[in-house]
Amino acid sequence: MRILLVDDEVRARLYLADLIAELQLMSPDLELIGEADNGIAALEAIERLRPDLVLLDVRMPGLNGFEVVEDLGPDRPAIVFVTGYDEYAVQAFEVGAVDFLLKPVEIDRLRRAIEKARHELLSREQVGHIKRLLAVVHRQQYLQRVIARKSNLRCPIPVESVYAFVADHELVYALTTEDRHTINLSLRELEQRLDPEQFIRIHRQVIVNLDFVKEVERNEGGNGTLRLANGKTFSISRRYGPRLQAKLKS
Repeated sequence: MRILLVDDEVRARLYLADLIAELQLMSPDLELIGEADNGIAALEAIERLRPDLVLLDVRMPGLNGFEVVEDLGPDRPAIVFVTGYDEYAVQAFEVGAVDFLLKPVEIDRLRRAIEKARHELLSREQVGHIKRLLAVVHRQQYLQRVIARKSNLRCPIPVESVYAFVADHELVYALTTEDRHTINLSLRELEQRLDPEQFIRIHRQVIVNLDFVKEVERNEGGNGTLRLANGKTFSISRRYGPRLQAKLKS
């Protein structure tokens, strides 16, 4: 448990550091990795040191504690507010703090706050693991390869190697680095079975692999042009343009 202290009062930081040193006798995995005396320095220290837990004052120069939390975003360390003002308690929990401690902090109260932070971090790790497993399952449900046909031959092509799927009259082609390959699926079927995080329709006749998108030019009318990594260009229709734009921003 890597801990960062943030308080503009030197005496308050020394007091908390002494408490942490006492707690280390019972929990050797605790480590005080740094201190900061204002909100801006806190953000820099969090970015540089990557603490697991931040003991954070509320009233500080530069940025206050709540502004620090707001700037951290979702992948932030566990936060325990330590302040002399009890009127901030409700706001602290509203911004997702693990705990709220009033000065002067008692050692047992700090120990319990650290344990709460430990459980919070463990829960995050478990949730992240579940999300990663679900992502793998979802990817496996999507189309992994298409079968290309040439004369009497049938050849499997991994969809990840396909730059785009293009409809031309009655045929649909998979474009790869080597060639274009005729396949037996319609664009409608492909749109339903391909991973929407990787493939997106940009025109009635074209589905592109976002991994190979090199450049997009949009005009005021809502349509535009898309260039792939192999130099091939396609028109973006007004109907599909907003969806592509949203996907590229995400």
